[in-house]
Amino acid sequence: MVRNLTHVEGMSLEALRAGIRWDFESYPEYLAALERGGLVPNVASFVGHSSVRTYVLGEEASKRKATDAEIAEMRRIVVEALRVGAIGFATSTLEQHNGEHDEDEVKRLLRHPHAAVALSDAGAHLSFLCDAGFGLHLFGHWARERGDLSLEQAVRAVTSAVADAYRIQDRGRLRPGAWADLMLFDPRTVGRGPKRRVNDLPTGASRLDTPAVGLHGVWVNGVRTLSERGIIADCGRPGRLLREFAV
Repeated sequence: MVRNLTHVEGMSLEALRAGIRWDFESYPEYLAALERGGLVPNVASFVGHSSVRTYVLGEEASKRKATDAEIAEMRRIVVEALRVGAIGFATSTLEQHNGEHDEDEVKRLLRHPHAAVALSDAGAHLSFLCDAGFGLHLFGHWARERGDLSLEQAVRAVTSAVADAYRIQDRGRLRPGAWADLMLFDPRTVGRGPKRRVNDLPTGASRLDTPAVGLHGVWVNGVRTLSERGIIADCGRPGRLLREFAV
């Protein structure tokens, strides 16, 4: 699995070996490990196709079709994951899913009433690109600069629309009784900054970063985790593992 991440996702093998605690094997054990370690952001976890397939087929995962028995075992693992709190099953039919795009086509998709805006492949391919700032880019580029949607529509696309699509209760809206997940930004300047390379991974491995612009604060479950100066080191771990989704 680690070598798979190295080849497909552009992650440092040494950083992965140094930074991952392999104190789990099954998906229920993985979620339990996340909760034991504590979280700064809220996390809703997908069960990934590649991980499940590699676990069942081993080194032959990318070389042959799965047998009926192997498909049954993969199905068992996915169903088990969904029962213990996975938000969904993630897969892809494309070997390369970060290609060039036509902005007019993106505009059409953004305006489609059933479009769901995701937050990109933020933690992947980090040696070659950084999509972690896509939400800020949506506000700054697509809303303010291009005017393809209003700022209010852009905010809804990454808050209540996502919460509704995945049936996440009491998230994505500012209202009494809901969890206080907040972001304070300047609509005149919000966006993502120029790419830069930083060396903050385990073993000092490098990654690409696009710093936030016009962002003044982030609160997770009512706890401020980021200010205009950056991450607040002593914010604790206020995040929660989201396991329960409305039917």
